[in-house]
Amino acid sequence: MPRSQYIGPYRILRLINQGGQGTVYLGFDDRLQRRVAIKIVQLPKDKAQRKSLLHEARLIASIHSPKVVEIYDLIVATDHVAFIMEYEPGCDLEEFLAHCSPSLPSIMAISIDIAGALAASRAQRIVHGDLKASNILITRQGRAKLTDFGVSRGGGDRGISASASISSVSPEQYRGEKLDIRSDLFALGCLMYRMLSAKHPFVHVDELDVSALLESDPCPVEDLVPESLSLPSGLVNLLTSLMQKRPDDRPNNTHELRNSLRSISRQIPLSVGNTLLSEAEPCFREESQQDIPPIIPRDLTHNGRSGLRRPRFMPEFMGRKYAFGGLLCMLVFCGFFGSFLVQAFFPDPLRLLIRQPVFDIGTDSQLPPELSPHWLNNILEQGLRYHLPSAEVLNDSNRKRQATYFSSGVGETPNAQVYMNPSLRCVDSFCLLELELRQSGILYSQQKLIFSNMPISSWAEHARSATLALLEQSALH
Repeated sequence: MPRSQYIGPYRILRLINQGGQGTVYLGFDDRLQRRVAIKIVQLPKDKAQRKSLLHEARLIASIHSPKVVEIYDLIVATDHVAFIMEYEPGCDLEEFLAHCSPSLPSIMAISIDIAGALAASRAQRIVHGDLKASNILITRQGRAKLTDFGVSRGGGDRGISASASISSVSPEQYRGEKLDIRSDLFALGCLMYRMLSAKHPFVHVDELDVSALLESDPCPVEDLVPESLSLPSGLVNLLTSLMQKRPDDRPNNTHELRNSLRSISRQIPLSVGNTLLSEAEPCFREESQQDIPPIIPRDLTHNGRSGLRRPRFMPEFMGRKYAFGGLLCMLVFCGFFGSFLVQAFFPDPLRLLIRQPVFDIGTDSQLPPELSPHWLNNILEQGLRYHLPSAEVLNDSNRKRQATYFSSGVGETPNAQVYMNPSLRCVDSFCLLELELRQSGILYSQQKLIFSNMPISSWAEHARSATLALLEQSALH
């Protein structure tokens, strides 16, 4: 593939979105065999602003939370920077709200997840500054994640960014005053108000009502919801406190906020299943199989050679006699030194045996129909062959096809130096994938927690990333 379709080591697959703050592509990391989101942003011409943006980007990359879209890498060029981010298939909250009105359990689930994301960003002293619906992703596991800290700033910065959305601006942000976590909590209150009432408290017909933002209270949310919906009193009071004009009058502790939201959520009648997943699923973007490039063995891409017969190495003018003499000399040389050269330059390849996976699946677990021990072993085999092209990978699942490699009875090979033991245990909606690698009496292991209802492509990505992490841990890669 032409290098013009790569950004660093990341392959560009297709365009996802294009807006005022940058262009987002779907990419693929050939090393870790996973999809990534690549956001390209133009760097400011001013050196001080450029330095500040890159420092900010590194701060954002330090946030590690399942509630926040992770930044894997930064690719910096002369005029642009590319944010290499976790790719989340699904939809954003703006798309979701455009198609349906979420139920109260779904609104509470989104609010709790975003409160958790703000807690993680506060731990790094980062203010998001643009908490709006389009910067919240609804994942295929029915969870909410906060993304796009592109206009975020360190705690204590001042001013309103020209790229900040009017739907997320707080009174102090509009006035250019000092910002902290309470500014993001104000934006969260506005977002919750919108999800409940289908109206923004301070934005009307795509215009910010500055007077209402700075001076007056919005219409009580309980007057805007359907009569059939009874809001818990604690939720109304919390919403009022989040949208106070003065930051000192708002909550300041994100952990207490989450606990309050969870307490309110327990007052809501239990729903059947994950309401957010079932409601948002019709809005999810269609995924194409072409978005997951096939795994091509590294030995073919790096060391492959043509198997066709090559022209004779001896020129015609030298004649048959000299050609025959040269061939005879070569045979004599190989007879004396061939064995030595083979042992020196072509040692016996590493043999790695993947044992039959152990599956322990609960009766309530809903798994992809393609998932099976045979499928898992084949995915692990592909990953091992890709990262260890010179190794001989033996698959216990395919013992009939590879019967010559195994001893009779237990199905092991006496020459295997490394053994991989996969296992999968599922309870309700959670599964634990564990990979163990035993080499020279030393045991290495990696675990992945996976939602059972994830698509089979996501299962494959988790299995491949766990395989690579295990190889790096054992120093085989």
